[in-house]
Amino acid sequence: MRGKRGAAPVLEETVKFVPHAIIAIAAAMVLVGLINIYFIVKQTIEERDFAQIVRELRDLRPDEAFAIPATALRSPKVEDTKGLVVRLFKEKDPQAPKNCLGKPCICGYTGSDELLKCEVLRLRPCKTPLAGCARAPCIKSSQTVTIEKDKQVLLCRKCPGELRIGTLPANQEVQQTVCPI
Repeated sequence: MRGKRGAAPVLEETVKFVPHAIIAIAAAMVLVGLINIYFIVKQTIEERDFAQIVRELRDLRPDEAFAIPATALRSPKVEDTKGLVVRLFKEKDPQAPKNCLGKPCICGYTGSDELLKCEVLRLRPCKTPLAGCARAPCIKSSQTVTIEKDKQVLLCRKCPGELRIGTLPANQEVQQTVCPI
């Protein structure tokens, strides 16, 4: 029978270990935070805005319209400078960058027409496929939008699968279920 002698060293070692574990966890959290800050800061304003537009487009439900307010985007066209340019490419568009792999995609360009990034669009399919489209999402014709000051970016997803992108005046209200473009 061991009794208290065997339990005491185990308890003592556990008590000594707890502060070290807390310090190690705190140090790991600080390190992860610094790494995240480094990578977020490394992104340009245009890259952040493009990522936000892609995120909002992927979150669209069928038959939904969403406007990103002008104040939420930080890369608008101001006077002579061009802002972020966003293009939706339809499936097998010959003008689409190679990154699109012949699939529907969205690409962001700087004002100097330098390609920032392309994302192949993967969305939840609609219940019934759109006529003339092999798969969802469907982009009937390629579309280009320049992010401008005092304009909001409008994203629309019409079922059975069509996507649209455009701009509207900053003060125009958008109903979530109506696509005005």
